[in-house]
Amino acid sequence: MKKLTVVVKPSRQEETIEILESCAVYGIMVEDIKGYGNQRGYTTNYRGLVQNVTCLTKIKIETVADDETINVVLEMLKEKLKTGKIGDGKWVSMNYLSSNTVTKSYPTKYVTAASGLNV
Repeated sequence: MKKLTVVVKPSRQEETIEILESCAVYGIMVEDIKGYGNQRGYTTNYRGLVQNVTCLTKIKIETVADDETINVVLEMLKEKLKTGKIGDGKWVSMNYLSSNTVTKSYPTKYVTAASGLNV
């Protein structure tokens, strides 16, 4: 299993969620975050004063799914969200070893990264 974290502009949130749902990924977490990348924000005029806006508002979406599903999601994200301009977004995919549910109070099945065996 893998954990996928996607950071996009707020205007791309609905499109990103639709891509995840089209790949049968339904358990997601969405957070409003602020940050900056290589461009380090922008400069704006507000009531005659020049202001530097360094932290831009972004949306962070996280989910966990099997390796094949994450690979399909990543291909669709590359295809649908890429505009070729700065600020398209970023994603991080990590191996995910285990998860527990609170209500069932027992570990769910997971795949170990080293052996590839179901535990």
